[in-house]
Amino acid sequence: QDVSDKPVEGQHSAKQIGREFLYDAGRIWSSPFRLKAKYVPPLVVVAATAAFLISADENIRNVVQAFATQHGWVGDVGPVLTQMGSAGALATAGLFYGAGVLFKDQRARDTGYLAVSAMAQTFLIDNFVKSLTGRQRPYIADGVDHWSGPAGFFNRLGREYQGRYSAFPSGHTAAAFAVATVIGLQYRHRIWVPLVAYGIASGVGLSRLTLDRHWASDVFAGA
Repeated sequence: QDVSDKPVEGQHSAKQIGREFLYDAGRIWSSPFRLKAKYVPPLVVVAATAAFLISADENIRNVVQAFATQHGWVGDVGPVLTQMGSAGALATAGLFYGAGVLFKDQRARDTGYLAVSAMAQTFLIDNFVKSLTGRQRPYIADGVDHWSGPAGFFNRLGREYQGRYSAFPSGHTAAAFAVATVIGLQYRHRIWVPLVAYGIASGVGLSRLTLDRHWASDVFAGA
């Protein structure tokens, strides 16, 4: 859905929400087949960066954990900040929507609606990729990197393996950046808003590293 400087008037009926969600999903999942040549170089750079981070993930993890151990405040901030990639992100969307309804602010209402939609689309993509990669989380086996591939999907169904093979990509980071992107675009006429939104999203990504729930490449891919 196009986000313009002037919010679009309209009611978010269940039928409209469903129709727009399916349309957006179709555009997202079919995008690889509509890739234009101008987007190839940036994608190559992204892929190369991800490959580099994957090769360095274990070393990066060790450095981050050493820093977190030496600085107690990291352990205090991380668990709070990471919530902005889950319940906090959903609450932020709800606050925008609620404020929009209460104060008759269509831009705020649209922001809340678009943020929830973006989070839902991100959740589907994130879990699809997680199921294909089946990457082991860094806190398992003291930071030994392991990819189980598509078999990780079935491993995730077992209670003893719940969450173990769900590292790549970072869902918290993806959700945080999805909400930040919507807010940043909706309020891009106020320069400080995108800065704060993306700053918080970046903090969520860093918190996933300090909490030892993700590798650096997981966070990069989620962002």
